[in-house]
Amino acid sequence: MLSTVALLTFIQLQHPVVCMKRPERVYRLLAQHQESLETWGIVQDGTLVEMWVNISTGSWTLLATYNGESCIIRSGIASGIGTTRRGTL
Repeated sequence: MLSTVALLTFIQLQHPVVCMKRPERVYRLLAQHQESLETWGIVQDGTLVEMWVNISTGSWTLLATYNGESCIIRSGIASGIGTTRRGTL
């Protein structure tokens, strides 16, 4: 299994990864993008992985936090959050 550091290194090779302290990152997601926390999970190494979504615009951000540093893994402009019933595609 890939460690969080290895995963972030791999992703950074594909796309720039932007990291900062979690409180500042959360403030920016809330204030600048009007995204709210949709779901989260904890990886075996203790990394917190979260998906933040703006239901009105469909924008989303996948965030990974380890030792207080939050890194944007990916973000996008369209999501299915709030548009489908659970259990259906």
